[in-house]
Amino acid sequence: TDNWCVSVEPGVTSFDLQKEAYARGFRVNAAEPAATVCGNIVCTGTFSTWSNVYGTAADGFIDMEFIDRKGRIFHLNDKNAPNVFAFDHAVIPSPGVCTKAVVKLQPVTADEEGILVPFADFEGAVRFARDLSQRRIALALAVLGGHYISTFLSPSQELSEKIKHVMPEVLGVKYLVFAVADAHGRAAIKNIAGAVIDSGLFRTLMLGLPRLADNEVVDIVRGSEGRTLPYEILCQPETRPVVEVILQPSPETIAGSVDEDLRDFYTRLYARPEMTDMVWLNMFRIVSARMSRRKHMFAFLVYVPLDKIEVINHIIAEFGRIARAQGIDHDYGFLTPLDFGKRAILEYDYYIDHTDPAEKKKIADAMVTIGPWLDG
Repeated sequence: TDNWCVSVEPGVTSFDLQKEAYARGFRVNAAEPAATVCGNIVCTGTFSTWSNVYGTAADGFIDMEFIDRKGRIFHLNDKNAPNVFAFDHAVIPSPGVCTKAVVKLQPVTADEEGILVPFADFEGAVRFARDLSQRRIALALAVLGGHYISTFLSPSQELSEKIKHVMPEVLGVKYLVFAVADAHGRAAIKNIAGAVIDSGLFRTLMLGLPRLADNEVVDIVRGSEGRTLPYEILCQPETRPVVEVILQPSPETIAGSVDEDLRDFYTRLYARPEMTDMVWLNMFRIVSARMSRRKHMFAFLVYVPLDKIEVINHIIAEFGRIARAQGIDHDYGFLTPLDFGKRAILEYDYYIDHTDPAEKKKIADAMVTIGPWLDG
């Protein structure tokens, strides 16, 4: 801990590493809970909402140990090690098998909390996220779309489908800028944005999600229709007591959205404070499995210039066009700033039933188009 690093061997999962780091007052930039740490560094470089400040790829580790194809052990810090950092636009063989990674431990402050900033349009959300990144205000940072928002919030697929319509149609929320920041950072975000969903309101909305899905707050948010956006009313401090009365947030309320034989379990689960803690949920990425509960997910990841919204819009539109041409379920995933707002990593998701040969053919046909298009 004195050197803010941890040695990780193959087989250690992101969840287990994060638990050990967190118990010592640190965190790591981790992948999904079941993903092994060494495997994810080698496979994707490890990225997350925390990549806004922690970076990705070589930003996350100090050294790595490999055994090459002739059985020789080498470290990336060795002067004669293969240069795995050089770029060549080609498929190249692995330099060997990773047997250890020395991963960076990141400091944690006691006053970190999550905050959400609602937006009715994508361009406004992207500009705001880039501004926060350039100002070095937030730690974790991402622009989330309606699909991600509803899926991650909801413990059931049925509730997710309802929330996906309620957020834009009732609340006027099409995108959310998610951030984790300390008290000073959150004050700055509130000052810049105005309407925000703080950790308290987030907990209310999450535990009262079934009643939110049933349009229980529609009369409140439409009370000032024409003068302000619905979510701005929802975010006003004076509205909070009324929202709590209507939504009746509790572990029992959200557990009511799952099958009856699961309700006792979900009541106990949501009684745990971490299940409504944005920092904890994003640090351990514990609800990521919800993304593929309906269909298998193909996540396409593209690095984009964050100052060129027309390029980002074009890429999103083309992913959508290709998916529609093949009849594939699809949706925008998220966008996370990197390099202090210079660029971002964009995820766009395709969903198929991998047990259906016809669906498998759809994704195969789509890949024929996607590969050359992305290269171009």
